[in-house]
Amino acid sequence: MRRLALLLLPALALVSVAPAQSAPTLSISLNAETLRGVPVTTGIFPADQLYKRDVRVQAYRLDDVLGRNVADLARLAAAGYTLTFLCSDGYAPRARLADLLGQGGLLAFADAEAGKARWAPVSYRDKPLNAEAVGNYLNWPDGAAKKPVPWGVVTLELKPGT
Repeated sequence: MRRLALLLLPALALVSVAPAQSAPTLSISLNAETLRGVPVTTGIFPADQLYKRDVRVQAYRLDDVLGRNVADLARLAAAGYTLTFLCSDGYAPRARLADLLGQGGLLAFADAEAGKARWAPVSYRDKPLNAEAVGNYLNWPDGAAKKPVPWGVVTLELKPGT
């Protein structure tokens, strides 16, 4: 038995143990699997900052996407989790989950009037954006101030608050 213990000691030195209190980070890649079963809705982004006009969109409700993919969402919000929107261009705005839930956020995947292109080409700060770059575009009906408005969202990341 003593020899077995001596053999295990070097192996145990390589094991890292996370603190028992560490809360998990949850990551939701926006794809066919994570969006399956989430109802599609339409909405309007009034005086949209990107398109400079009212945009009628096809979208998923942010609350529905999160609810479909995250168990016990209300508990995470109460625990101070944040939600980061990881975008294809590297932009990653973050907000408290509790401040976003129930606020009507729409994760739009198409301009309802753009046809097969999904999104009309547009420029932002003199940089042309095609439908692929606009991708999943989060916005808030009634232009909710102080809420993230990213486009090209590819992943939703929930982390314990800091």
